[in-house]
Amino acid sequence: MNPVARQKQGAQNIYLGVALTLILVVAYFGFVALGAFAPALLAKPVLGGGTVTWAFAYGLFVMALGVILTGLYVLVVNRAEARLAGE
Repeated sequence: MNPVARQKQGAQNIYLGVALTLILVVAYFGFVALGAFAPALLAKPVLGGGTVTWAFAYGLFVMALGVILTGLYVLVVNRAEARLAGE
C-alpha cells in the first residue's frame, strides 16, 4: 500500500467528516434557533388538527439526518479503503 496515497486518503476522510459534521451542526442549530426565536412556529401541528408538531418533526429530521450522514461517511470511507487495499 502506498503511504502517500493512504495519507492523501486520510486527509480526504477528514475533509469529508468535517463537511458532513457542519451540515448536521447547521441543521441542529437551526432547530435551536427556531426554538429560541420562533417557538410558536415549532408549536404548530404539521397537519391541521393533528397532534404532531413541527418541533417533533424537525427533531426527528435532525436525528435521521445524523444517521444518514454517518452511513454516508462510512460508505465513502470504506469504499476508498477497499480501493487502496486492492492496489
